[in-house]
Amino acid sequence: MAYKIQAVKLANHPDVRSKDVAESLGIHPVMLYRWQMEHRRRVNGVRVKFWH
Repeated sequence: MAYKIQAVKLANHPDVRSKDVAESLGIHPVMLYRWQMEHRRRVNGVRVKFWH
């Protein structure tokens, strides 16, 4: 899980494109977008099975 959180934090940086982060990690950009969405939901207090 720490790997995913670090990827999300990096992708959320204003000077970094999510697509570039995904490419550097060897994952599909859609997967990173999913992690970002799930992280936002978790931060906003919505329970997401993925993070538990």
